Amino acid sequence: MITIPTALIKKPILILLVAGLLLPLRADECLLNGDFSEGLSHWYGDGELASDVAKELAKKNDPLASAPSAALNPGIVIHLKSSRWSKLTQEFTTNNLKMSLKVNYTLSPDCSFSAKSDYYSDVFTAVGLNGYVTRRLSPGNWAVILTDLGTLWCYYFACQPDKNSSESQTFKADSGGAADTMKTEFHKTITVAFPPGRGNVTVNLISLKN
Repeated sequence: MITIPTALIKKPILILLVAGLLLPLRADECLLNGDFSEGLSHWYGDGELASDVAKELAKKNDPLASAPSAALNPGIVIHLKSSRWSKLTQEFTTNNLKMSLKVNYTLSPDCSFSAKSDYYSDVFTAVGLNGYVTRRLSPGNWAVILTDLGTLWCYYFACQPDKNSSESQTFKADSGGAADTMKTEFHKTITVAFPPGRGNVTVNLISLKN
């Protein structure tokens, strides 16, 4: 009869217990690479790595290269366009459709969103989501949009930033019961969209949890 030392039995059990505790924590996150630790992997649209922006600023001897600013925070830098919306988009799937959104972002000191109302009259079409009912935003707001590609269902959040702050800001909201109308058999898309303006926005985290 072979006796297995108790220490060797306990270690695999401990590993399994730890893995069992971690899996649920990861499973409730709908998005991949929401902290941009893998760069732009899984995301498409506008934006570039904050580290690349910092290098370019340093080459130009830009003051932002040596001062705390949106361009130097970890994450993805979105340079605002003068006459069109900028966006980051990812496809995802989920079986639990009541979701909690969290976005951490920072405005550069020179950042300002356009006050022209025409830019906000149909934000869905402005970011390339055609075929949906017109959605209007108040000037100066940015948006997070959830869509179901199969049914043309949508749910959106109007986000009002503190335009006078260059510190990190957080937007949190729940999709609520209305998200139950999304059909689980189709892929979903999240679109984080910023209006025309000047300056840039650094997005540090996008989290969407069940």
